[in-house]
Amino acid sequence: MVDVFSAMAAARPQLCAAALAAARALGVIDALPVAGEGVALDDLARALGLGAPRLRALLDVLALDGHAARAPSGWRRGEHSSTGEPLGAAAGWGDLARVLREDRPVGDELALAAAGDTEGLARFHRHLVDAGKDAATVLAARIEGRSLLDAGGGMGGYAAAFLESDPARVVTLIDRAPVLALARTHLAPFGDRARFVEGEIESALIPDAGYDAALLANVLHLHPREACARIVERCASSLREGGTLYVKDLAIADNRSGPPAAVLFALTMAIYTEGGDVHTSGAIAEWMRAADLVDVRVESLGGEAMVVRGRRRD
Repeated sequence: MVDVFSAMAAARPQLCAAALAAARALGVIDALPVAGEGVALDDLARALGLGAPRLRALLDVLALDGHAARAPSGWRRGEHSSTGEPLGAAAGWGDLARVLREDRPVGDELALAAAGDTEGLARFHRHLVDAGKDAATVLAARIEGRSLLDAGGGMGGYAAAFLESDPARVVTLIDRAPVLALARTHLAPFGDRARFVEGEIESALIPDAGYDAALLANVLHLHPREACARIVERCASSLREGGTLYVKDLAIADNRSGPPAAVLFALTMAIYTEGGDVHTSGAIAEWMRAADLVDVRVESLGGEAMVVRGRRRD
């Protein structure tokens, strides 16, 4: 199934080469022990003067091709640490060494909006809608109920799939003003079945609490763990008794060793966001339970994607 993450696998050689070039420029490979128990991530970050979260994302990518390896106490050099020729880096990834050195992101759609690049913002969100259409259709069929809070719903790809699946369904979509303008146009054919709330997920005024379902589709990877917990709690509180929260995102192993698309995407989030990451299903489930959701379970959505769902107590 095609999804927004599928391009990661195709770009793997170029992205891994960019990660290796950045690691060499920053002295990461030389700082890793050749053997033994390894060096702890925090100790390595301090020695190199780098931020630990972004360094961890870089090491995860280096491990894909054996340039770094997980050890009992952290990290050591991989069997291929001295091999590999850097290739031309993709946009953004070419700034990887600077991003890690300065511990700040390149910027993302917020930068496009702030710069007034409305066409660039529209192209970005049209790509997300087109690339995620199959996943949106599959997920819409799994969502139970007629009313949906689509938090951080972007241009409305998942909202449209939900509305198309049943003429009795209604959606309330929350997002920032520049993105909401795109969503209003995209969802205009559904008339008053689509409602819109301007603002950030954590602070926007949610009307008519008591939704059958709430959706966070490709949202949590944009945020650090602390913010994710707050966002999940806020969406959970918008549900009626028995309502369900659905979190759709990219699946990653608990030890972050794969799949490659998830590991590469996590480093992409380190490049473009302030604290974004590919969060494990276990972390998402933990946030749901902390928000007093029950019957939490993880489902495959096909390809690289997963859905974590949890129900508000009756």
